[in-house]
Parts: sequence; C-alpha cells; structure tokens
Amino acid sequence: MCMPHMMDHGSSHGSDDELRHQVETLRLRVEKLEAEVELLRQLLMEKSRGDGHDH
Repeated sequence: MCMPHMMDHGSSHGSDDELRHQVETLRLRVEKLEAEVELLRQLLMEKSRGDGHDH
C-alpha cells in the first residue's frame, strides 16, 4: 500500500502553482454564478410582486 504520488507532491512546486490556478479559476466562476443568482433572485422578486398586483 504505497502511494508514490503523495511523496513527490511535497517536492514538486509546479503542482502547487497549478492548484492555485485552478482555485483562482473556480473562485472567478463562483463569483460569476453568485452574480447570476442575484439577478435571478431580483427577477423572481419582481415577478412575484407583479403576480400580486395581477390578482
């Protein structure tokens, strides 16, 4: 039960840079999603308000 990839993970700095890059990309994606969710939430609020007036 030996895991060589665990050993060379500590010595290689390239993987750290790649991880950092992936995290940054994910963070940007999450921020974009949060913005979209905020827009959708506002649309839903307006829609529900409009429905209230219709009835």
